Amino acid sequence: MSEQRHTQRLVILGRNSKVWMALKEFPTLAGIPVVAIGHAELKGFDFLPGDNVWVLSYSRSADENRALLEILALQPNINVIYVSSASTNVTTLTRCYNYPSVKQQAREDAVRLCAARVINIGWFYSDISELPAGRTAATSVGELAAAMLAEPAADDVNLFKMIDRPFSGAMEHALYRLYGALLGASGRFPCLLRPLDLVLRTVGLRWYGYLYLSNRLWSSTI
Repeated sequence: MSEQRHTQRLVILGRNSKVWMALKEFPTLAGIPVVAIGHAELKGFDFLPGDNVWVLSYSRSADENRALLEILALQPNINVIYVSSASTNVTTLTRCYNYPSVKQQAREDAVRLCAARVINIGWFYSDISELPAGRTAATSVGELAAAMLAEPAADDVNLFKMIDRPFSGAMEHALYRLYGALLGASGRFPCLLRPLDLVLRTVGLRWYGYLYLSNRLWSSTI
């Protein structure tokens, strides 16, 4: 992605998203025109020709995501950039996980309806200590802010790196390896492990489920 600073207005669709909450105070975004709106404001918003519209808004409902994108598709002369998730790669194996499945559908709708450019981000973090143990596809606040300052890329962008973080101890590392073995044994039915995922979540571990599967897939391809 080019590092040349763009001059078009930056419109953030998803004013209350966690991503924008982290980004909005980032110093490198100062000095450019930025407007953040919520999905409820979309119908009455006055877009300007050349606006770079970054879609951070997300619903668990595929129909709601599509309805939002259909409104954007009616706006002439804007550039739509859809922020997707690295975890959507699990949909090549299964659709049993809700978040990556809905996010993948929204990504496809954004491209089809709005000719959107797609940026895939990983676990979004301000400090590397926020990442779970093990290997994780991750995107820093600074990396996404830099992408917003650049001219939108012509092709899809994987804006993340695989980052390794230490385990809390031998027990967590053993659980991580055991989970990987069970995930491999589950084949195309990884959601058989959902009861175990709930246990891992309860004890404060964060590397399970589609995140584990996604990171395993990315580790084998990049």
